[in-house]
Amino acid sequence: MPLRSMEIRVFINDPDSSAETATKGNAHFAGSIGLFGMSADDDKKMQMKRRPNERFDLEMDISKALIKHGASGEEVSIKLVPVGLDGKAIDPENSSIEEIDVLVD
Repeated sequence: MPLRSMEIRVFINDPDSSAETATKGNAHFAGSIGLFGMSADDDKKMQMKRRPNERFDLEMDISKALIKHGASGEEVSIKLVPVGLDGKAIDPENSSIEEIDVLVD
Protein backbone atom coordinates (compact mmCIF):
# COMPACT_ATOMS: atom_id res chain seq x y z
CA MET A 1 0.00 0.00 0.00
CA PRO A 2 1.22 3.50 -0.72
CA LEU A 3 1.77 5.95 2.12
CA ARG A 4 -0.65 8.44 0.56
CA SER A 5 -4.19 7.87 -0.73
CA MET A 6 -4.53 8.60 -4.42
CA GLU A 7 -6.30 7.83 -7.65
CA ILE A 8 -4.27 6.68 -10.63
CA ARG A 9 -5.94 7.72 -13.87
CA VAL A 10 -5.07 5.79 -17.02
CA PHE A 11 -5.07 7.50 -20.41
CA ILE A 12 -4.47 5.89 -23.81
CA ASN A 13 -2.64 7.83 -26.55
CA ASP A 14 -2.89 11.12 -24.65
CA PRO A 15 0.65 12.06 -23.59
CA ASP A 16 -0.47 15.54 -22.47
CA SER A 17 -3.06 14.26 -19.98
CA SER A 18 -2.80 15.58 -16.43
CA ALA A 19 -4.81 15.80 -13.22
CA GLU A 20 -6.84 18.56 -14.90
CA THR A 21 -7.74 16.42 -17.93
CA ALA A 22 -11.44 15.59 -18.04
CA THR A 23 -12.31 11.94 -17.57
CA LYS A 24 -16.04 12.04 -18.26
CA GLY A 25 -16.69 11.83 -21.99
CA ASN A 26 -12.97 11.54 -22.74
CA ALA A 27 -12.32 8.72 -25.21
CA HIS A 28 -8.67 8.57 -24.10
CA PHE A 29 -9.59 7.88 -20.46
CA ALA A 30 -9.39 4.12 -19.86
CA GLY A 31 -10.29 4.10 -16.16
CA SER A 32 -8.77 4.62 -12.75
CA ILE A 33 -7.61 2.77 -9.68
CA GLY A 34 -8.09 4.13 -6.17
CA LEU A 35 -5.37 3.44 -3.64
CA PHE A 36 -5.86 3.97 0.07
CA GLY A 37 -2.75 5.25 1.81
CA MET A 38 -1.39 3.57 4.90
CA SER A 39 1.14 5.46 6.96
CA ALA A 40 3.34 3.77 9.56
CA ASP A 41 1.14 5.32 12.29
CA ASP A 42 -1.95 3.75 10.72
CA ASP A 43 -0.23 0.37 10.78
CA LYS A 44 0.38 0.71 14.52
CA LYS A 45 -3.20 1.82 15.25
CA MET A 46 -4.68 -1.01 13.23
CA GLN A 47 -2.08 -3.53 14.43
CA MET A 48 -1.35 -4.56 10.87
CA LYS A 49 1.46 -6.95 10.17
CA ARG A 50 2.69 -5.55 6.92
CA ARG A 51 5.05 -2.82 5.80
CA PRO A 52 3.54 0.37 4.31
CA ASN A 53 5.48 -0.03 1.06
CA GLU A 54 4.99 -3.77 0.73
CA ARG A 55 4.45 -4.89 -2.88
CA PHE A 56 0.90 -5.62 -3.91
CA ASP A 57 -0.71 -6.40 -7.25
CA LEU A 58 -3.68 -4.77 -8.95
CA GLU A 59 -5.21 -5.53 -12.31
CA MET A 60 -7.02 -3.21 -14.67
CA ASP A 61 -8.44 -4.36 -17.98
CA ILE A 62 -7.96 -1.60 -20.56
CA SER A 63 -8.69 -3.78 -23.60
CA LYS A 64 -11.94 -1.92 -24.44
CA ALA A 65 -10.13 1.41 -24.46
CA LEU A 66 -7.38 -0.03 -26.64
CA ILE A 67 -9.91 -1.45 -29.10
CA LYS A 68 -11.75 1.89 -29.16
CA HIS A 69 -8.52 3.53 -30.31
CA GLY A 70 -7.94 0.89 -32.99
CA ALA A 71 -4.74 -0.12 -31.26
CA SER A 72 -4.51 -3.71 -32.47
CA GLY A 73 -0.96 -4.21 -33.58
CA GLU A 74 -0.10 -0.51 -33.39
CA GLU A 75 2.15 1.31 -30.97
CA VAL A 76 0.19 2.67 -28.02
CA SER A 77 1.07 5.07 -25.26
CA ILE A 78 -0.29 4.61 -21.77
CA LYS A 79 -0.03 7.48 -19.32
CA LEU A 80 -0.65 7.00 -15.60
CA VAL A 81 -1.59 10.18 -13.76
CA PRO A 82 -1.45 10.09 -9.93
CA VAL A 83 -4.05 12.42 -8.40
CA GLY A 84 -4.52 13.22 -4.71
CA LEU A 85 -7.82 13.21 -2.84
CA ASP A 86 -7.91 16.97 -3.33
CA GLY A 87 -7.98 16.48 -7.12
CA LYS A 88 -4.50 17.93 -7.55
CA ALA A 89 -1.61 16.23 -9.30
CA ILE A 90 0.85 14.21 -7.24
CA ASP A 91 4.44 14.36 -8.38
CA PRO A 92 5.19 10.78 -9.47
CA GLU A 93 8.47 10.99 -7.55
CA ASN A 94 6.44 11.51 -4.35
CA SER A 95 3.77 8.90 -5.00
CA SER A 96 5.61 6.13 -3.08
CA ILE A 97 4.97 3.80 -6.03
CA GLU A 98 8.26 2.25 -6.96
CA GLU A 99 7.39 -0.01 -9.87
CA ILE A 100 4.62 -0.60 -12.36
CA ASP A 101 4.54 -3.60 -14.66
CA VAL A 102 2.34 -3.65 -17.75
CA LEU A 103 1.42 -7.13 -18.94
CA VAL A 104 0.01 -7.82 -22.37
CA ASP A 105 -1.71 -11.10 -23.19
